[in-house]
Amino acid sequence: MDFYKELENTDFDDLFDRLVAYASAKLKSVDIRTMDGKEPCDLVADLFEKVLTNVRKAENASCTLKEFLFGCLRSDIDAFFHRKKPLLVTANEGEVITNPVTEAPKQSAATKEHYINQLKGVGADEEEISVFNIWAEGITKPCDVGTELDLSSSTIYKIQRRLLKHQEDIRKKSKAVV
Repeated sequence: MDFYKELENTDFDDLFDRLVAYASAKLKSVDIRTMDGKEPCDLVADLFEKVLTNVRKAENASCTLKEFLFGCLRSDIDAFFHRKKPLLVTANEGEVITNPVTEAPKQSAATKEHYINQLKGVGADEEEISVFNIWAEGITKPCDVGTELDLSSSTIYKIQRRLLKHQEDIRKKSKAVV
């Protein structure tokens, strides 16, 4: 595909608006407005920059310009969600806490107890609490957590999935409070 020739034959404003609407809808579907501080229009502008600087190679594409751009945008957004886990939102005045799976800050004892109480409130068991405590200490790799708790990595992955479900329950409860 000749990117520049196809771009000349396309209503750029309409295409840009449709890409922004698509990005907004994808972000809104998971209840966020920005990705790493970038608004949907910034994401689309970044996409065009990638295409113009050949980071995304349009000339190798066997599809139309619109299909190519929407596919690249979807790929960028999906990669973000695979790279970043959701935030842990608490019912405590809408306070937002980073997810210990991806960013494990050291927690104060009172803060850690608060989160443990929230986890217990949504039905977390002792294994899940133990994994959370290890995360709060800054150990996040499943193999390392498994070593600390004398459990296999696959068991830690299963516990992690359960914790992420509890995180969604906590988020729903916090929305109900607000």
